Amino acid sequence: MIISLRVNEKYNGFTLCEVENVEAIESTLYRFRHDKTGAELIFSDRADENKAFAVAFKTTPFDDTGVFHILEHSVFCGSEKYPVKDPFIRMLQTSMQTFLNAMTFPDKTVYPVSSRNDKDFRNLIDVYLDAVFHPAFLQNPNVFYQEGWHYEVDEDGTPFPQGIVYSEMQGVFSGLDGEIESAVSRALYRGTSYEYVYGGHPDAILNLTYEKFCETYYEYYSPSNAVLVLDGSMELGPILEYLDNILNNTDHSDRTENSIHSDRTENSIHSDRTKISIPKQENFTPVTGRCFYDVSGEETGGRDVLVLARIVGNFDTKKENVAVNMLCSYLCGSNESPLKRALLDTGLCEDVRLYTQDDCIQPMLVLEVRGSKEEDFEKLRSIISKTIDEIVMNGMDKSELEAVLAALTFSEKERSANFALGVISKILQSCLYGGDMAQNLSFGETLAELKKEIETDYYEKLLAGVFEPEKFSTLSFIAKSGLHTEKQAGLYEKMLSLRDELGNDGIAKLAETAEKLLVWQETDDFAEAAGFLPILTLSDVEKELPIIPIEEKPGEITLLAIPAENPDITYLRMYFAVPESVENRLFELSILTNMLTNLPTERYSTKELQKELCKTIGSISFDILTVDEEKNTCKAYLVIALSVLNENVNAAFALISEILLRTRFDDSSRIEELLSQIRTMMRDSLAADGHKYAAVRALSGLSASAVFHEITGGYTAIQKLEALLGDFEKKHLLLTDTFHNILTDMIGKDNLTIAVCGSPIQAECTAFANTLPRGNSCDTGLFVQMQKQSREGIAIPGDISFASLGGHLEGNADAAAYLAGHILSYEYLWNEIRVQNGAYGAGLQVKENGEMAFYSYRDPSAENSLTVYQNASSWLCEAAENMPDLDAVKIGTINELDPLLTASQKLSIAANGYFTGRGYEYKADIRRKLFDVTSEELKGFAQRLAKQTENQQICVVGSAETLKKAKLKRIF
Repeated sequence: MIISLRVNEKYNGFTLCEVENVEAIESTLYRFRHDKTGAELIFSDRADENKAFAVAFKTTPFDDTGVFHILEHSVFCGSEKYPVKDPFIRMLQTSMQTFLNAMTFPDKTVYPVSSRNDKDFRNLIDVYLDAVFHPAFLQNPNVFYQEGWHYEVDEDGTPFPQGIVYSEMQGVFSGLDGEIESAVSRALYRGTSYEYVYGGHPDAILNLTYEKFCETYYEYYSPSNAVLVLDGSMELGPILEYLDNILNNTDHSDRTENSIHSDRTENSIHSDRTKISIPKQENFTPVTGRCFYDVSGEETGGRDVLVLARIVGNFDTKKENVAVNMLCSYLCGSNESPLKRALLDTGLCEDVRLYTQDDCIQPMLVLEVRGSKEEDFEKLRSIISKTIDEIVMNGMDKSELEAVLAALTFSEKERSANFALGVISKILQSCLYGGDMAQNLSFGETLAELKKEIETDYYEKLLAGVFEPEKFSTLSFIAKSGLHTEKQAGLYEKMLSLRDELGNDGIAKLAETAEKLLVWQETDDFAEAAGFLPILTLSDVEKELPIIPIEEKPGEITLLAIPAENPDITYLRMYFAVPESVENRLFELSILTNMLTNLPTERYSTKELQKELCKTIGSISFDILTVDEEKNTCKAYLVIALSVLNENVNAAFALISEILLRTRFDDSSRIEELLSQIRTMMRDSLAADGHKYAAVRALSGLSASAVFHEITGGYTAIQKLEALLGDFEKKHLLLTDTFHNILTDMIGKDNLTIAVCGSPIQAECTAFANTLPRGNSCDTGLFVQMQKQSREGIAIPGDISFASLGGHLEGNADAAAYLAGHILSYEYLWNEIRVQNGAYGAGLQVKENGEMAFYSYRDPSAENSLTVYQNASSWLCEAAENMPDLDAVKIGTINELDPLLTASQKLSIAANGYFTGRGYEYKADIRRKLFDVTSEELKGFAQRLAKQTENQQICVVGSAETLKKAKLKRIF
C-alpha cells in the first residue's frame, strides 16, 4: 500500500491533488493531474490481483451519425506502434485479459481493460493507449469504411450500405427498446448533446464522412480531455513514469485549430475544445410524441406502449438518487407493487416497468406501460395519477420500504466477479462531471440515513415531487405491421436515386472503394501481429488450474460444500431431480419456475411473500440442469440458487419450503397475467437475442439436452405459450393440475441435493430437508423425442438476422475442440462474417457436453454466414498446417476457460460438475492438455467438424426476405 505520497507534490510528471480513503472497498484513492497536458489520473490502491485500467474521454454527440460509437470501434484497428489490422482481436486471442473491450455512452467513451498477469497488464495498457492516441485510421480510411459504413454495389449496379456499426444499430432499432431510448432522450434533453442517438441512427450514419470522422477524433481524443483510472495491486511509480512519457508525446493541438466546432459561440456546447463540457438540461418543457414500431407478422392489437419520462435529480444528489430507485422498486418492483398492481388490475395493459437511467449527468425516470391500446392511454394516465395521490395521502407501507432497503443493503455486501472494473466505472460516473471521485464507491452512510427516513414523511414528499404530472413528457409507441417493409422499400428507392445521380462513373468509384476495402480486409497479417504486439508466452502462464475442492458431507441428505468466500453471505444451490413422470410436461415445468415466488402461498399473499423474499433473500433464481445419458435420454434437475446473509439462512429455508409445498394456483387471472408477461419478454428477446434461439433450435435435433432446452426456453416455448394463452379459459384448470402434479412428484427429501458456499450449515440444511415429503425415485433418465428439422427459419421484423448451425461431438469436448473454437471464432469467423460482411458478431460456441453451435449476431447476410460455416472445417485444416504461432492462441483459449468468477459462480461449477462429471477437475485437465495440443490434433478436429456441418442442422432468425434468400425448408 502507498503511504508516503503527499498532496501538491510532483511525481513523475504528475501532481497529486487529492487523497481519499474508502473503507467500504478497502481502498485509498489518489487523484493526480498531468503537469503538461492536464490529463487527470485516479489510482485506486486496493489489494486485488486483478488489475484494471481505463482511459475515458468526454464525448458529447452533436448529431445522430454515431461518430463516437464508430470511433470507439475504429481505434482498435491498428495504431502507430502496432500497425496491424486488428490488435484488439489479436490480444483477445493471445492474452490473459479478464476484460478487454470499449463502450460508448451518451456522454463519454471508455476503454477499460484488466488482467491478473502483471506482464500482460502492462502490455494491454500499452496497446490501448497507442490505439486511442495514435490510431491507424487517421491514415487509412478503410478502417472507417469497415467499422462505420460504406457502399457495396450489387450485380445490377445499385449501391447498398454496409458496415459493422451500421449493422449493429439496425439491430438496435429493430427492437422496441432502442426506439424508446432514442425517443425519450430526444424528448427530455432537447438542446443538449443528450438528445442525439449516441450509438448512431442507421439513416444518419450514412451522412458521416471520413473527413468529419477524423476531425471529430482530433477534437475529442486529446490528453486534456482524458481521464485515466487504475485499480488493484501495482507499483505506481513505474506506471506514472510510463504514462508521463505517453502523454508528453501526444499532441493534437495543431490539428484542431480549424476544428469542426471552432466557430461556435461561448454559449455553445463545445465552446472550448480543451475543456469539453457535459451539458445539463436547464430549460425542460414536457412534450407529447407519437411513434411507430414494427410488429410485422404479428397481431398489432394490444401491443401499444405508453411511456412517461422526466429528468429527476442530478448525478451528485446521491441520497435522492438512491431514494428514487427505492421508489421504483416500491411502486413497480413486482406485480403486487401498488402502482403496477393498480395498472394491471384495469385489464388495459400486460406489463409495467419503472426505472431510472443514470449514465448521464442528469438521471431520467421512465415509466413504461406495455401491451395496451392507444385509446386506453388516458385511462391509464388517470390511474397512475390517482394511485400516486392515494399513496402520498395515505402514506407508504413502512415494512415494504424496509424490505426494499434490505435488498439494497445486501447488494452493498456482494461483489461482482470483475470488481475492479466496477470500481473504475463508479469513479468515472462522478469524476467526469467534476464530482467527488469516491461518491459512488460507498453507500453505507446513505443507506443508514434512508433507513431513518422511513419513520418520517420523507418518501411521501419525494414521491409527490417526483410524480408531478406536469413534469413528465408523454410518448406513445404504436404497433404497426409492415413498417420494416416500408423502410426497406424507401431505402431501396433512395439507393436507386443515388445510382442515377452518380451515374456509371460514380458507381464505379463506389465499387472501387469497396474492392480496395476487401483487399485490405483479406490481407493476412497474423505473422506480422506476432512480431509487433507485446504478447505472452506459454511460460508466462500457469499450467495448473487452482481446483476448488467440493466435499460431500455425511448425513441424512446429500450435502456438498466448497470453502466460504464472503464472510457475510451464504450461497446455496438446491438440486431436485426431475422424475420420469414429468418428461411429457417439460414446458409446464419451465413456466412453473416463473410462477413460484410470484403467486400466493397458504401462509402469505403474493404481496407479503414478495416482501419477505426481499427482506430475507439477496437473490433467488430457478434454472434447469440437464445431463445427457444416451441420444434420446437425459437426467434433469430443477436448480434453485440463493444468496443469503448468514443470519437469514433459517428464514430463507422456511420461505423456500413454503413456496415449494404450499404455493396456491387457484387465481387463474394472476397466472394468465404472468404468462402474458413471459410471452412479451420472449417476443422481445427473440429480436434482441435471436442468436440464442437460433442455436438452441439448431441443436435440438442432436441431443436430449438440446431438445429439453428448446422445449423449455426456445422458440417451441414461445409457440406453446401462444397456444396456451389463445385458449387459456379452457386450459387453465388442466395447467394448475399439472403444476400440482409436477411439484408432488419432484419435491422431496430423497430427490434433493444441497450445495453450499459459506459458513457450516449442515444442521439447517437437514432441518429444511425434513420439512419435505420423501419424494419419488428419479433413477432413470427422461426420454426426449429428437426434433427432425434441418433448415429452419423464424421470421422477425427488422433489417438484421441471426444464423446458427449446430453440431454435436461424441462425448465431452476435448482440448482440441476448445482451441479450434477459439481460433475459428477470433480468426476465420471474425474476418469472414464481421470484418468482411459487416455483422456485429459471430463465433463458434463449444460446450462441455460436446454441443457446438456456429452463430452470427446482427448479421446483414445470413445466407453468406451459412456458407462460411460450411467452409470452416477446410479453413481450419489449412490454418492448422500453417499457423505461425500456435502457442499464442493457446494462451487465449486457456484464458477463456479460466474467467473471473463470483462465489456463486464457483459454487455452480463445482456443484454442477458433481452431476455432470465436468467440474474443476475436468477444467484442470483440459487446461493441462491445451498446452500440448498439436497441429495434427487440430486437423483431426477439422475432420470431425466437417461431419457435423454436413448434417445441415440450421436455424436462421431474420426477416421474411432473409429467410427466403437462405432457402430454408420450413419457416415459422
